Parts: sequence; C-alpha cells; structure tokens
Amino acid sequence: MKKLLTALVIIGLFTSPLYAMSVGDTATTVAKKGNFTLSCEFDKTFERDLEKKNLASASYGSFGAWNKDNNIESKEAEIDTDRFLLKANLTIISNVDLFIKAGVARTTLEYKFASSTLSGKTQVKAEGDWDYLLGVGLKAKLFEFGGGYKVFGSAQFQHYEADADESWDGVALDNLVNNEVAGGDFTSQTMLETTESQVSIYVTRSAGAFAPYLGMKYSDVRVDHDIVGGDRDGDIYTFSYHAPFEAKDNFGLFAGFDYAITDHLNTSLEIRGLDELGGSLGISYLF
Repeated sequence: MKKLLTALVIIGLFTSPLYAMSVGDTATTVAKKGNFTLSCEFDKTFERDLEKKNLASASYGSFGAWNKDNNIESKEAEIDTDRFLLKANLTIISNVDLFIKAGVARTTLEYKFASSTLSGKTQVKAEGDWDYLLGVGLKAKLFEFGGGYKVFGSAQFQHYEADADESWDGVALDNLVNNEVAGGDFTSQTMLETTESQVSIYVTRSAGAFAPYLGMKYSDVRVDHDIVGGDRDGDIYTFSYHAPFEAKDNFGLFAGFDYAITDHLNTSLEIRGLDELGGSLGISYLF
C-alpha cells in the first residue's frame, strides 16, 4: 500500500490523477526532435485468458500428505490487472519517440486444479500486492497518405513482480494446510511475475482537436506463479510449486481517441478487445 501511495503522490506533482499496454497518445508523436511529453495513465485489464506454458513442477520434500500423485495441473487461467503509471516520451529523431513507463500495478491470477487432497479445494487465486512496474517502448509515424490519414507503429515491453496472497476456494493456503496437515506450523510465500511484450500498427486522422485511431496488435503475456513453503524452521518438511502460463490469444484490436485540450495538454481514451478485455485513460503535457 505504501508503494501505491508513493506513486500517487508522485503523479499528483505533475497532474490530476487519471492505464495490457495502452497504445494511445498519437498526438504526442511530433516532427521536432527533442520534444518531451509527460503522461499520467490508468490502465485496466478486466480479463485476459492464459494457458499452461508447460507442466507445473512441484517439490514436496517430506510433505507426504500432499504427494506427487495429486493432479495439480490446470490447462487454462485468467488474470486481471490494474496499473497507475507515469510515461516519459522523448522524440529522439523526427517522428520517432522513445518512452519509459514507471508506476505501480496489481495482478490477480485464477485457475482450477483438476483435483486436490486438501478438502477437495481446487479453485486457485493469487492476488498480487501493489508493486512497481517498469516498461519501455518505441513509437513512430510510418507514413502518411491522402486525406490526412497517418499510420503509426509501436513496440513495447513491461515487467511486474510482487508477493501475493494465496487462497484455494477462498481459504488462505497456510490456514488450509495447517488445519489439515501440518498442525499449525506451515508457512508459505507466493510470488507472481508478469512480463508483457507487444507490437502494434494503427491508423489515425485528426479532425480539429479530435484524433480517433484504430489498430491491431500482437501481444504476449508470460505469468509465473510460484509458492515456497514448509515448517517454520524449514528442517522437517518443505514444499515448492511453479506454474508458468502464457497468453491464450495473441492478436487483438484496439480503438480510441486523443483530444487536444490546448496546444500542450492532451487527453486520451482507449479500449482493447479479442485477446483481452481492457482499456485506458490518460492525460499528457507537451513541454
């Protein structure tokens, strides 16, 4: 929570609070080298489907009550993510921008085991803490043709990892194990790590202060779900679990618009579909 509050305070120093990866701010790509834009964004992925990358792995030590014969495999998963970010955008050469994103994010991962010996609990939920997210990317105007239509391309990458609260069918994992297996001595730590890469192409046409755009993207999401646990002293039994997932669908569509409030102040709204259900809202200032 401290990380979220810290990031919001930083954002508040630049602008009023207003974030899968957004594409917008087409209006910030300008011809003049050296132009600098600072943006504040809120981005929400309501739902993105994942599939198992390969077999989950588990090491149980002497944790015999939960053995390797249990079917702990899940073919599909789902994530939702919230992001609050600042984006610094610099025109490095004519019509080519380099941008860096920094802020905080929170991701929730859910999937289902085929079976479990822990009271038959099968619905897994890992709720990531608010933690830092970093991203980098390039955006360029590729060409312009008759009628004022412009075609842009973008490539970007971002990474997030955080501790998470683990529950099975709504029961905290530590409580579940302690009640049934370990007699109150089990403790564990869950981690979520998410990396996302994306390339996109889109077309826009300005109509006064209003600049709608429409495009398509290819994006890949990798999520690693890790649990490490055991007795509190770590000398009687241990448990570790690793489940990697990747995006089920990679191709998506997006649409949005930029609106120039003034010559320097710009706002944007975007929605995304097919590979995910998400959207973003942002405001930027050209210095």
